[in-house]
Amino acid sequence: MKEFSERDRWVTEDQYHRALGDLLWERANTVVWLDLPRRTVMWRVIRRSIARSITRRLLWNGNRESFRDWLDADHPIRWAWTQFDRKRRETTERATRHPTVTVIHLHTARQARRWLASERTDG
Repeated sequence: MKEFSERDRWVTEDQYHRALGDLLWERANTVVWLDLPRRTVMWRVIRRSIARSITRRLLWNGNRESFRDWLDADHPIRWAWTQFDRKRRETTERATRHPTVTVIHLHTARQARRWLASERTDG
């Protein structure tokens, strides 16, 4: 990941923070934070899980989701609910620790679409 982050341009998700610490924040000049409301996040996770459970669509590593999986402590619906506040707090703390990083803090899907559209016309 160090080699990856030394490139001139890169895009990644923050899911690697546990393994990398603040490495990506230390090397980034801009972070786009899609900070959707809990109700939006939960609606999307639940809708996706319902579809996956009904269709039994093949996921990664040969996995398929079933309604029975919803009882698992690490199911995406439970994970999204229990980790929501922690992830928001941790991202806020990282932004505070790295004041030289420009944080584009988007709160809605509409804001994200507008920002992406503006980047396409500016870039």
